[in-house]
Amino acid sequence: MLFQKEYITGSLMPRIQELWQSAECTFPPFLTEINAGEKGMNEKWITESTERIRLHLKAFPSRSAFTFPNKKGSERITPRQQIWLKETESLFHSLLLTEPVLGIRNALSPQTLDAFQDKIKYFLREVRSFAPDMELEDMGQAIRNYMVYAIFREQNGLPQKCSSSIFGYSMLYPFTDNFLDDPSHTEEEKIHYNKLIHHRISGLPVTPLSLHEEKTALLLDAIAADYPGPEADEAYGAEAAADIRQGLLLMLEAQEISQKQTDASLSLTEKNILDISIYKGGLSVLIDRYFINCKMTEQDALFYFGFGFLLQICDDLQDIAQDRESGSRTLLSRCQTPEEREDVVNRLFHYTDRLFHFSPPSSAAFRNFLLQNCFQLILSSAAGSGDFFSSSYLEGLERAFPVSFSYLKQAKEKMPAAFSAGKPADQNRMMDMLDAVLSESPS
Repeated sequence: MLFQKEYITGSLMPRIQELWQSAECTFPPFLTEINAGEKGMNEKWITESTERIRLHLKAFPSRSAFTFPNKKGSERITPRQQIWLKETESLFHSLLLTEPVLGIRNALSPQTLDAFQDKIKYFLREVRSFAPDMELEDMGQAIRNYMVYAIFREQNGLPQKCSSSIFGYSMLYPFTDNFLDDPSHTEEEKIHYNKLIHHRISGLPVTPLSLHEEKTALLLDAIAADYPGPEADEAYGAEAAADIRQGLLLMLEAQEISQKQTDASLSLTEKNILDISIYKGGLSVLIDRYFINCKMTEQDALFYFGFGFLLQICDDLQDIAQDRESGSRTLLSRCQTPEEREDVVNRLFHYTDRLFHFSPPSSAAFRNFLLQNCFQLILSSAAGSGDFFSSSYLEGLERAFPVSFSYLKQAKEKMPAAFSAGKPADQNRMMDMLDAVLSESPS
């Protein structure tokens, strides 16, 4: 069984620890420098594309209602709304096929992009139906979780698919992690919440005490609704059901252990923090990979477990200010000087480069696309936490980024205004537009 704790802690974790510890702390020489002319062209494309999107959203026709299972009395979309939706589709495809920054068109065929789009829309429809009051930020977390799974399917040559099991698992993160991280919930509430999850996974009866607990139980039911099926049995054998339950229980344990990072009464060493980060990040992504129901080699397991740790450190890199304010101790928030933080980021680059030596076979274009976008994720995360690094270090990183860091900062600041049609950012309006895009065209 893949999710035996002895295997996770005795085999995968030590190897990822060694890969991290042996990674150099020197500035990564393998980053590709992007000259000023190319940056300027990229910035011009982004500026023009953002304006096209802004004008299109500004033209969004008012609506009475869109059809979703959670809403009563919904009406069909109007002819004007149908035209707007067709223009949205055309704009989306145009931008994807011309964007110069991520290189999507070089790694994915138009057919693959269509499949990604269809399944993402299906996923978001399920989100809107299941949790109509979920905020955009939490929806963003859920869709990022799903995208990791979708990328793994493409990496392993499998068609795109959005089952109830991966929907349930992708939604667990905003439901569980955010609840446990919220200081407004008491320790007793968190203990009860974790016990409810543990019992539900184990097949024991539970009594939800709130709508949030009830929804969490339903997500766990969604995972079990079609898992394991014939594909899982073929890939992992008759123990697939027990294995995924064990994996989910380990993930719950990892979330509980991670709470130690904010407990000021506990003394944590750098190794303690590293272990927590590897365990939590590694398990979350290894479960994603497990859900695609494709046999795994030892090397595959190492790559996906290590990939989860990579994403965890990128999250920590983005959240340095927030973690320092809340007292959460991560490999980056614990650092006292810019030089210490720069060493961690340099190590992260080298670790990522080495980790991809273990990546499963896929097209060279897709492998390079994934690796380069991991580098870009690290670069943008560091830029977002720029106050914690020296100007000379940021200048070195900026050379490898598709746009200048000053442009990136300005673009982030302008983004909410760009998408609110000249008015203060209005989540209800954004939700209306999202519902329009997700609505089925009438026959």
